[in-house]
Amino acid sequence: MGSTIRLRTLGSLQLQGAEGDELRSLLAQPRRVALLVYLALATPRGLHRRDKLLALFWPEQDEPRARNALSQAVHFLRRTLGAEAIVSRADEELGVNQEMVWCDAIAFEAALDAGKAAEALELYRGALLEGFHVSDAAPEFGRWLDDERARLSRRHAQAVEETATAREAAGDFAGAVLWLRRLAAHDPFSSRVTLRLMRALAASGDPAAAIQQARVHKTLLREELQAPPDPQVTALVGELQSRGGGEPVPPARALERAEVAPVPTPVSPGPAPESAHRTGNRRRMTRVGLAFVSVLVAVAGGLALSHGRGVGGTPSISCLAVLPLENLSRDSAQEYFADGVTDAIITELAKYEGLNVISRTSVVRYKRARRPLTEIARELNCDGVVEGTVISARGRVRVDAQLVHAPKDRHLWAESYESDMSDMLALERQIAEAIARQVHGIAVAGDSSPKRTARRVDPMVYALYVRGRDAFASRNPAGLRLALALFGQVIARDSQFALGYTGMADTYRMLVGLGYAPVGAYKDSARIMAARALGLDSTLSEAHASLAGILTGQGKWTEAEAEFRKAIELEPGNALAHHWYAILLVTLDRRDEAVREIRRARELDPLSQPLQGAKIMIETYAGVRGKAGRPGERKMLSDPTHPGTIATRAVGLAQVGRCPEAYTEIGRAQDLAPDNTRILVSLVGVHLLCGKPARARHLLDEIERRPDAQGSGIYIAMVYTFLGDTDAAFAWLERAHWGMESRMELRISERLKPLRADPRYRQLLDRMGLP
Repeated sequence: MGSTIRLRTLGSLQLQGAEGDELRSLLAQPRRVALLVYLALATPRGLHRRDKLLALFWPEQDEPRARNALSQAVHFLRRTLGAEAIVSRADEELGVNQEMVWCDAIAFEAALDAGKAAEALELYRGALLEGFHVSDAAPEFGRWLDDERARLSRRHAQAVEETATAREAAGDFAGAVLWLRRLAAHDPFSSRVTLRLMRALAASGDPAAAIQQARVHKTLLREELQAPPDPQVTALVGELQSRGGGEPVPPARALERAEVAPVPTPVSPGPAPESAHRTGNRRRMTRVGLAFVSVLVAVAGGLALSHGRGVGGTPSISCLAVLPLENLSRDSAQEYFADGVTDAIITELAKYEGLNVISRTSVVRYKRARRPLTEIARELNCDGVVEGTVISARGRVRVDAQLVHAPKDRHLWAESYESDMSDMLALERQIAEAIARQVHGIAVAGDSSPKRTARRVDPMVYALYVRGRDAFASRNPAGLRLALALFGQVIARDSQFALGYTGMADTYRMLVGLGYAPVGAYKDSARIMAARALGLDSTLSEAHASLAGILTGQGKWTEAEAEFRKAIELEPGNALAHHWYAILLVTLDRRDEAVREIRRARELDPLSQPLQGAKIMIETYAGVRGKAGRPGERKMLSDPTHPGTIATRAVGLAQVGRCPEAYTEIGRAQDLAPDNTRILVSLVGVHLLCGKPARARHLLDEIERRPDAQGSGIYIAMVYTFLGDTDAAFAWLERAHWGMESRMELRISERLKPLRADPRYRQLLDRMGLP
């Protein structure tokens, strides 16, 4: 098309240069991005007067300052995009050179005007500038953006409906269903759209799905608008039922809290006689047949544990572990869908303050594990276990779940749930609510319930997010870059899914913090992603924790603590928030509070190696822990592919004289993170401890000449401290780039202990604003 710059505004904002590189320096400046978008899209298209631009973007400044700000913004745009990208006339009008800057919103409308609906719909990835906000801009800009967003959304909806109509006219009712579902998502309260979708579903041979759609629509109207169902929708349901084409509509009482209905499953009223030796495998296999039972099976009330009470009363449960649900679908591609259901249930349960729920990063190792529940519970130090199965087919999903008191392998509760794939959020919440009631009798309504969001999420989007979090947990370069790619897919498929942005924010920050990426651009990207997540969902614990981590790295202690507290308030079971908050507290020298938070994090994620390492360091610094065992001793690793963990072990082995093993381990770390400066600093340590000072000095000289050496400045300072060169150590502390983890190391690392009596150490803390 001849364009050199690609500006995507439909859905999440993207800006790419001529080589396909993301122009992060511009994306980090929302007001200048907003100016570019306005110049490109405002009608009439073409040139726009400067005085109007001043009033829109710098309303708080007087005219001379506003003109200067506009001139600086234009200069920056031209420098970033190219001198000819922004055109002007007589110094009073400005515009975008359409031959240089391609914009998806303009291409979208051009395609519609040319009758190319398919091309236009491919371009529309979401509402205009979703989640985008410019602080201090005039209200007029906000109104313009809202109006333009609504106008483009209407054009998109019209194109979707016309495409569905064309599919119906061609007799392709299955194709029409796909487009009408998209239209129903755009306008979920429209009874007219619901009727069209129901008729298309019935015509495509799926009347049961049509009745299900009516049920969803009815519930939505009642819960959100307190409105009765449309008579035409009710009449169509009756017509479909009279033809015998679908299942009877479940009683209204079963749908009061959610859009799915539980099916109680008969369970034994007492302990199983073979409980001492039975494994999860046998219990799961007995449930395979249950996965195909209809959702409307009626079970006698006397057989169902509707309140989780067995004969002899329910044992007290102090801790809950949700094991990975087993995928019973024949399609192995559904594996991550099952993982997503597991993660969502854990997340929902973690919002209850009265529940102690083990993090998914600790339970994921038990996926497909054929081991006794008593053994698993002992390793997790947990007495309550939830296990179950998931099966999905033809747009429907069924979950069978049961709660077991692990010490005695005693069944306490079991139920089955079925729903449409589009109703997964309701299903996951209902399961979490039922489990919470069984464990502590927590009420569904009232102040103890977790915060709610009514937004639905595509289960496959959530599954991609879970895959991204798994890759993130590896903490090695390949895993983190895979995480970025997966989170990018999440956002591309659903640009309003806030968790995708938190994943991006945490990954960008981790890449910088571990020395795998340049500091400047990635730090900016992390901040932008966290801000977008909060803009989409201010009640999301993960988003507040992401922002808190960034603020901690920036040294904004008060703001960071407020965000950590908010994250934990929203989700008391967020292990990562407790972990990172402990790092902030120990950095601020609030030792007792730090110990409390790191221990709470460890309770929630007992098998996490990074957490265990942080707990040892913080407890040692706080004086509540004796010296750890021999530094080279191998402990169970949550992820043995993390280069930093392996490099630390290598130094520990060298410390106790096991040098051949140390060199083997440091070689493994280098394989996982090739040419990483921080791993090379660890190699310097191994050389020194193994009696090779010349090789250590030579490598240290090479490291100090590296352009990214400042990112590992604190670790280079540790080497000079070991060598007794205090001046060089402080010189590197002055040059170092600081982040959340490195500031904690400055406070508590034993390797820097000789520096703490030096006045320069106190001066460094003072400049950071630390006590």
